Amino acid sequence: RVDQGAFSALMRGFTRPTIGVVAARSEPNRGHLVRSLAERSATFSAVVLDETKRRLINHDFLPIGRLMAVRRAAWLAAGEHRWPCDRIVASYAKKAGWEIVYMPEAVVYYQPIRTYDELRSDYVRTVYAQARLSGDWAEPLPRMTVLRAVSASLRRHPLSGAAWFAVRARLRSERSVGLMRT
Repeated sequence: RVDQGAFSALMRGFTRPTIGVVAARSEPNRGHLVRSLAERSATFSAVVLDETKRRLINHDFLPIGRLMAVRRAAWLAAGEHRWPCDRIVASYAKKAGWEIVYMPEAVVYYQPIRTYDELRSDYVRTVYAQARLSGDWAEPLPRMTVLRAVSASLRRHPLSGAAWFAVRARLRSERSVGLMRT
């Protein structure tokens, strides 16, 4: 569900002709009562994602989420459209010289992950995409930026953070012993 005013906020992000990609903020639906460990983990992921994006400037990670706007010239300059996920489009646009900005006031709400199986499926897709697209297609995230974002998120949501760490440990364990196929 796109928040009222999200599209106009995205368009306001194109303040300079050098901006090619404008990214929105993604949040779990408001008013949803979080019940499971998987839901807490997914909620914490959304908080960390927003905290990380707020600390980045002109980075190809900013469009990760569910809504972005791309200037036509930036889309065409990207050239690679076989597998046009958000970060790949942003990465190619940036390599072509376009800037990327984050507009947290442009908000899209989504149905949060509710079960461990859904979370596991999302994790497998992410691992598969990273393995398939390894190489120089994306910028690495600045480690200290991510650590600061996680630290700020943990201070605000300690229980959800604990759920996130517990679920990620289980996912990594399943992957390491061969229980997870990508």
